[in-house]
This record gives sequence, structure tokens and C-alpha cells, in this order.
Amino acid sequence: MKLKMGGLKVVLLLLGVFMCVIPFSYGLSESCMMVYDEGRAPAVLRSPECPDWVLSAESRLNCQFSTTQGRRRYQEDHISCNLDMKIPLSGENGPKNINVGVVAVFDGHIGKEASEMASKLFMDYFYLHSVFGLHKNWLSEKEEQDIDEESELHSSNLGRCIPTEASCLICIPTFLIMREAFKINSASGTTAVVLLLVDGQIFVANVGDSKALLCSETQDDDGSLKAYLSPKELTIDHTAHRDEERSRIEQAGGIITGYGLPLINGHFPMTRAIGDVPLKIYGIISDPELRDWQALTANDSYLVISSDGIFESLNPKHVCELLQGAHSGGSKKLKRKPSCSSESSLADCIVQEAFEKGSTDNLSVVVVPLRSAGFSPMKH
Repeated sequence: MKLKMGGLKVVLLLLGVFMCVIPFSYGLSESCMMVYDEGRAPAVLRSPECPDWVLSAESRLNCQFSTTQGRRRYQEDHISCNLDMKIPLSGENGPKNINVGVVAVFDGHIGKEASEMASKLFMDYFYLHSVFGLHKNWLSEKEEQDIDEESELHSSNLGRCIPTEASCLICIPTFLIMREAFKINSASGTTAVVLLLVDGQIFVANVGDSKALLCSETQDDDGSLKAYLSPKELTIDHTAHRDEERSRIEQAGGIITGYGLPLINGHFPMTRAIGDVPLKIYGIISDPELRDWQALTANDSYLVISSDGIFESLNPKHVCELLQGAHSGGSKKLKRKPSCSSESSLADCIVQEAFEKGSTDNLSVVVVPLRSAGFSPMKH
């Protein structure tokens, strides 16, 4: 998909305003910036110069999630989630925070090492790139354009202070630094799907075949709402079914066999993954595919972020129909298909249904009820 940055809108306006006013706060010292320049997130986390920038261990704050080993011998799925991450920035009237929801699901293979490491590193890396990277980008823009702070605060000049590629600046280094960390383990690998929620907008990045989808109310031709939630898939699997992915693998010397699920060199189904160092020579890459920022609407009801095991036995339409029970308050009218009740854990409900339908994989899912979480615009 073509990457566009026009959807950043209000969040980047706020980021630009806040960053333009006070260059160093919350421990963002010049010495710590130098550490970041030299070694990025890993160096900051190790440095005594930057004691204030380490988050807590693997977090699942304010998130509705479920994960189980299922029928596999080992659990290789891991989740990191925080729907209320505070990104510290400086403002005209003092320190301010931008609230960012962050959900990440990692599905490991050939061992749990890569997915486990990713889940532990991701929040710290993302947090550091959000603060240091955006600030560094602003300093670079400011130096090039030689714009003083007063002129930056004028509305006609705010665009110059806003990083025009903020999503790339945050997400790509996070993924690629994790890739470097996994070189110490030549066998293990992991998929990754990351979803950001900021100011009523979502941004999705993925590597491999873990998935994100949006369940929304849709309208009939007469304008009335349909009885069931409809899915919109926010990711596309990285497999040899996609022409551009197949071409890269074949040009690198990889052999693709099979039709139902094409396999690389007879055993590997994905064309992108983090880790898997021995397969890199065959065109397996870890670069994330980034989707456009998308504004949520009043009809958007649930976000679902999961490992591919959920969709081994369910399809996106089935998942959204499961959530319909909670969406309608457990209405007894919904007898056509099983559904989750408003009293149950929606994530547990999806995992249980996938297991009962025969999935043989690890099962992990995060469900974000947009209206109750305050992420979806209210109807007028």
C-alpha cells in the first residue's frame, strides 16, 4: 500500500506546538540526546545519563486481552499493550502529555525467544523513539530553516514544525532495532502487528501474518443500520500469494512450493518476519508495512489485534459477529450465530471460540471496545 502522511492531523499539530516551545524537559537533556544519536533506544536504556527513560517491564495496561497455548506444545505468542501511554512533551503553559494507545502482538516461531524479547523491548523502544525521534526531527527542521520559536507559534508556520513522516520516524526504527537485537539468536523469529490510537485516528504496521481488523456498524441501502457488525481488515498477510513478495523471494534464490499456502524452501510460510537470520539470504525481510492513518467514525465499534491462530478456525466476519452480542447488550434476538455477552471478556470469548472450532495454534487477541474506551467519536 502507498504510504501517506496526510492523516496525522491534530496529533501532529499538538506534537509540533508542544515541541516548538521548550526543547528540553522530562530529563530530555542534551547529553541524553547525544546518547540517543550514538546508539538509539538500546544506548539510552543502558546509559546512566538517562535514568528517567526506562518504562516498567512488559505492560498490558488498560487492555482487554487473552492468550493461551492452545493445542501447541509451547506458547510462542506474546502481547504488549497500553491504551493510555503518556508521551511527555512540553507546552506553552508547562509540561503536557499526549495520550497514545499502543497494541502489539508478536507470534513467535522456532522458539519463543524472538517474540518474548520483542514484547519486552517494544514499549521502551517505541516510547523512546516517540520522544527522542520526534524531538530530533524538530531540531533538524528548525536548524535547516532557522526559524525562531515565536514565529513557529504563529498558526501559518505550524506546519514547518510538524514532522511530516512521524509514523515512519517512530515505527521503522523500532522494528529495525529489534531485528538487530535478534541476530544473537540465529533460529528464532516472530511476526509483529502494531496498532496506534491517537486522537480518534489509528495507524497500523505489520510484519508477517498476525492481523488487525476493525468491526463497524454498516448501513443498508435505505440508511438503516445492519444487524451485524462488519469487518474491515487492516493488515494483509506477507506471503508468496502477493506478487511483490513472491518476486523478491524468487530473485533472492528462494524456492516457493505449494498453492494453498505457498512455502519458502519447503517449510516457511511468511515472506517477512523479525529474526530468522538464516532465511534472510532468501529474501525474508523484517521491514514493516505501514498503512495510512485512518480516522475512526461513530460507527466503528471494536478493534481486534491478534496472532494468526485466531483466524485458523475463524474468519473476520465471524469474529465481528461474536462481538455483536456485547455490542447489542446481549440481545436475545441474536440467535443465528453464537456471540459474546456484554458480561464476558470479549478477548476470552474469541479465544475460546477459535479453540472450540479447532485451531491448533497458540491463540492471542486484544479487543479494544472503541466507544467505552473513548477512542471512537460519539454520534451527534
